Amino acid sequence: MYDKYFAANPITIGTKIPKHKGILFSGATATTPAITLNLINGLGNTFSGSLTVNESPYIFPMQVFSIASALPAGVTAYYIN
Repeated sequence: MYDKYFAANPITIGTKIPKHKGILFSGATATTPAITLNLINGLGNTFSGSLTVNESPYIFPMQVFSIASALPAGVTAYYIN
């Protein structure tokens, strides 16, 4: 079953992202960029993970704590609700 999204809001890199259903990445068709995300584990601790975005648009359907570093050239990200 697919989730419904009603709003896309810009992300400030390096800061906590408000509650959301997923992250929308756009503009990643020229290369295969790796994006570093900070996620939260079951104990409430953050850890880093790398996400390879190879489609545009690309929806990562999980709640993310933050995007750790600058996005690759040409890629934009939005948190979606």
